[in-house]
Amino acid sequence: MTVIHKYVKVCILKDLTFEDYRLKNDHKLVHQYFGLNIKCCSEKFVPPKKNGPKKIKMNEFDILFKEDQTKSKHKNEKKNWKCCCVYVPNPIELSSMDITLTHSIIDICEEGLENHKYEISRMKQIKDKRNEIFHMSDSKSVDQKKFEEMWNNLSDSVQLIANKISKEEGENVQQQISVQKTLVRVSEDDMKQLQLYRYYWRDKCLECEQQLTEEFDKIIDEVFKEILNVDDETALLGSTAEKIFSEDGLYEIELHGNVAMNKLINEKNETARSGIKEGNSSIQTRIDADINKISENKAVKDNDDDSMDATTSTSIKDSKLIPVLFKIEVPNDWDTEKAIKALELMRTSSTDDKDIKIKSYALYDLQIIAEIIKKRLTKPIIMKFINKMLKGIQPNTTEKELIKVSILAPEKLTLKMTTQKEKIIKGSSHNIKCEISGNPEATKIRWTQNGIERKGEDSASLVFDEFQPTDEGCYICYATNAAGTSESGPLFMLCIEKPIVHILSEQLQMIKGSNHIIKCFISGKPLPSTLSWKKRIHGDETTVDLTGEKYSGGTVDCPELTIKDFDISDEGTYICQAINEAGEGCSEELFLECIDKPVVEIYTAKPQVTKGSIQILTCKVFGKSQPSTLSWKKRLNEVETTVDLTGTKYSGGTVECPSLTIIDFDISDEGTYKCQAINEAGEGCSNELHIVCIEKPVVQIYTEKQPVIKGSNQIIQCSVSGKQQPSSLSWKKRVNGNDHVETTVDLTGEKYSGGTVGCPSLTIKDFDMSDEGTYTCQATNDAGEGCSKELLLKCIEKPNVQIYTDNQQIIKGSNQIIQCTVFGKPFPSSLSWKKRVNGDEQVETTVDLTGRKYSGGTVDCPSLTINDFDMSDEGTYSCQAINEAGEDCSKELLLECIKKPEIVITISADEQQVNKESDFTLACTISGTIDKNEISWIKNTKKVDIQQEKYSGGTINFPSLTIKNFDKEDEGTYICQAANKAGGGKSKEILLSCIGKKQLNQK
Repeated sequence: MTVIHKYVKVCILKDLTFEDYRLKNDHKLVHQYFGLNIKCCSEKFVPPKKNGPKKIKMNEFDILFKEDQTKSKHKNEKKNWKCCCVYVPNPIELSSMDITLTHSIIDICEEGLENHKYEISRMKQIKDKRNEIFHMSDSKSVDQKKFEEMWNNLSDSVQLIANKISKEEGENVQQQISVQKTLVRVSEDDMKQLQLYRYYWRDKCLECEQQLTEEFDKIIDEVFKEILNVDDETALLGSTAEKIFSEDGLYEIELHGNVAMNKLINEKNETARSGIKEGNSSIQTRIDADINKISENKAVKDNDDDSMDATTSTSIKDSKLIPVLFKIEVPNDWDTEKAIKALELMRTSSTDDKDIKIKSYALYDLQIIAEIIKKRLTKPIIMKFINKMLKGIQPNTTEKELIKVSILAPEKLTLKMTTQKEKIIKGSSHNIKCEISGNPEATKIRWTQNGIERKGEDSASLVFDEFQPTDEGCYICYATNAAGTSESGPLFMLCIEKPIVHILSEQLQMIKGSNHIIKCFISGKPLPSTLSWKKRIHGDETTVDLTGEKYSGGTVDCPELTIKDFDISDEGTYICQAINEAGEGCSEELFLECIDKPVVEIYTAKPQVTKGSIQILTCKVFGKSQPSTLSWKKRLNEVETTVDLTGTKYSGGTVECPSLTIIDFDISDEGTYKCQAINEAGEGCSNELHIVCIEKPVVQIYTEKQPVIKGSNQIIQCSVSGKQQPSSLSWKKRVNGNDHVETTVDLTGEKYSGGTVGCPSLTIKDFDMSDEGTYTCQATNDAGEGCSKELLLKCIEKPNVQIYTDNQQIIKGSNQIIQCTVFGKPFPSSLSWKKRVNGDEQVETTVDLTGRKYSGGTVDCPSLTINDFDMSDEGTYSCQAINEAGEDCSKELLLECIKKPEIVITISADEQQVNKESDFTLACTISGTIDKNEISWIKNTKKVDIQQEKYSGGTINFPSLTIKNFDKEDEGTYICQAANKAGGGKSKEILLSCIGKKQLNQK
C-alpha cells in the first residue's frame, strides 16, 4: 500500500492535497454512489447514456464525504435533482485508504485518461489477488507453483507502479521484494502451531459470546416489543394464520404476521401474480415507497469485504433492508442447541443468498432479528429461509410436526401536508400544518427547511407571526414511531411582496431629436405581472402607448422607458406603475422638458478643389436661439484642429457669417471640415465635408530620341503623376515634314499595346517606316490636361548583303570577280570579306585588301576581284556589312582552282614488245582535276573501247590501261588523253608490237 499511496501522491495528486483532489472530482465520486444517470444540479458532470455498476459502496462513500446542507448552492432550483455540492470531503489522509477504496477512487477520477490506464489495471490485479488470499481458509495449503504464480503477479504489479514513481523508488522496492520473498514461506510445524493459536482464540471468543448471549436473552423481548409497540404477547401471532407444508413434507408451518407485515407481503405477492413489472406500475411504486419508509432508519450498513458483493444472490439495484422479528415455536423435544448451530451457520455462511440476513438471535429459543431485502419480500422467499433453517436442524421425527412462525414488522406513519405550495405576503402572519396518521403515534416530530432542521419545532404545525424572505423554502415534516421515521411531501413556501418602483433621469431638459432613457428600478417578489407608464400634461393623465415606434422598453422584461426622437409633444410628467400578486407599486413623478440645440448644415457639394482657386464652404445655422459661439474644425490624418480665422488665408466662419472662404487653395488645405455652433441647449455640429486639392496630371516620357530598328518592338516609357487619377489618356503622332497635321494613335488594333490610364507606356510592334514621327502623351483629369514632351522616332534597318556569283571552279591564273550588292538605312559604315579554307571549318580569316591580290570589297565597291587565282585562293567566301541597325552577312560562295591535266606514261621507251597471249599494262598517272568521262585512250588515231572485255582500267579512278591476251591485232601506237575546264592534255606515243611466247619482253 505504501507504493500505491506514493504513486497516487507523486503521479496523480502532484501539487493537490487528497482533500482538494476529492473536491475537484466530487461530481464523479457522488455520481458513482448515487447512480451515473441521475439528474445533477450542475452541468459540471455529463452522465453517460447507459448506467453501470456502482464502484463505491455506502460505507466507502461515508468515509470519503459527509453531507452538509449549508453548502448547497442550488436550493430548490431544480426540483428532484441531486445536489452534489452538499457533499464535502471528510478530513482523512490518503495513507489511511485501503487498496480497494484507493483503486476505486483513481479508476473513477482518471477514467478515460491514457496516462494512468496501465497502472490502474495493475492496482486492480493487486486488489483482486489480495482479496483472493484474504478469503482463503486458514488451514488451506498452497503448493509451490500456485505460490510462485501469486507472488509473481503481485511483485510484478508493485514493481511496475514503483518504477513509474521514480528510478530510485523502483530500485528500493525491488530490494524490498527480494528480502520479503525469503520471509513469506514458513515450515509445516510453524503452520500447525499457527493454526492451534487461531483455534484457541476462536474458542475464547465463542465462550465470551455465549456469556454475553445470556444478557441478550433477557432484554431481547423488551427491546423488540418496544420497537413494535406491542404490549400483549399474544398479539405477536397476529390475527390471521396460513398453513404451508415444508419442502420435504415433514412439517406443517403455520405462518403468522402482524398488520404491517401481512399488508406488505400480500401487496408484494399480488403484484408478482399480476405480472406487473417493477418500476412500471403506480401500485408497485407506492408499495416500494411504503417499504422504504418502514426501513429508512433501520437499514444496516454493510461493512463486509469485496467478496460480499460478488457472492450475493441478487443484483437488485435498490437493496434497502426491512428489520423484522422471526419468532419460531417448534416442538419441545427438538434439540435447541442444534437449531442454534444451524442458525449460526446460516448467519456466518458465505454462500447465503442474502435475501434474508440474520443479524442476531436468542440462544434459549428461536427468536431471530433479521433483515429482508425489500424487493424480495414474498412468501416463497420467507418459506425458503424457514425450510433452510429446518433442514439445518435435522430433527428426528416420524410424524408431521406443526411449527408456528410469527413475522412481525412495525407499521409506518403517514404524513400529509394540507397544501404543496403557498405564497405568503411579506410581513403577514401564517401557519402550516401536517396531518399525521398511523399506529403507534409519533414519538418525535421535526421540520426541515431546505434540508436544514429547524430548531425548537416539534409539533405538527408551524406558526409565522411575520413571514419574511428568510422563511421561504422547501418544508418537510418528519415523524418517528417504532416503525421508524416517515416524511411528508415537500411544501414550497414563497415570500412575496408588492413592487417598489423607482425612476430617475440623468437630465430633465431633453435635446430635441435625441433618444432619452428614463431608468426604472423594480424590486418585489414575484416580478410584476403587468407594468405601465403614465404621462400627465396640464392635469390630464394618459397611458403611454408602447405599440408604436415612438417608445421602446416600458415592459416587465425591460421596465426602463426609451423615448425616441424627443420633441415638444413628449414634454410632461412621467410615472411608472407595476402590479404583482402582492399588490401595486407606483414610482415618484418625473417632469421632462424639451430644448433645441443648434442645427448646422454645410451645403457645399464640390469635394474637389483645383489648386490655386478660391473655395467657399456655404453653411447655415438653425435653432430656437442664436448660437453664442461658432467655430470651424479641420481633421487631417485623425488629428483635428480648429481653423485659425485671424490670418488672410480665411474669411467668414463667424456667428454673423458662418460660411467659410478658403483663399488660394493648395495641398495644405486638404482635410475634413465641419462647423460647430453652441447655444444654451448644447452644441450642434454640421455634416462633415471632405475636400481634396486636385491639379493637372504631370506626364513624363523617359525614352530619349533614338533610331528604331525596323521590325523591332519599341516601348515609349511614360509615367503619369498627380493627386488624382487621370480620367483619360491618349497618344498623339505628328508625321515629320508636316508639323500641322497631328493624329491620335489608334489603340484598337494589334499595332499598339498600352497607352492607357492603367498602363500609360506605349509599345509599337514591328516598327517600320510608317511609324516614323513625333510622339506625345496627353492625360486629363478634373483639374485639366497635362502633356508630355515630344519624342522623335526614326526607322532604321540592318544592311542587306547579296552575292550573285554561284559556287564555281576557277582556272588557275585567271582573275575572278565575286559580284556583291549592299543595301541598308543608313548605308553601311563598314564592309569586309571573310574567307574560310576548305577542310578547316573553324578557321575564318578576313580578306586583306591592302595588297595587289584583291581589288574592290569596300563600302563604295562591295564586289571583290581576286587577281591571278591559284590554289591558295581556294575557299569559302562571304561578305559582311555593318550600320547602326546591326550587321548582315551574305551567303557563302565556294571557289576552287583548276588547271589543265598532265598525263605521264611511266614506260620510258617509246617502243615496247609484248609477248603474245600475255596481259600488258600501260601504266599512266594524271595530275589535275578531270571532268567525268574526259579521259580516253587512242590506238592508231582511234578511241579504244574500254568497255570490251579485252581491256580494263582507262578510267578517272584507274587511268592505266591493261590489254588482256595480247596478239597481233593489238599492235599499234597508244596515246592517253584527259580534259577539264582549263583545257586538255595527252601523253607521249607508245608503240606496241607482238612477239613469240619464248621471246623476252623488253621492259
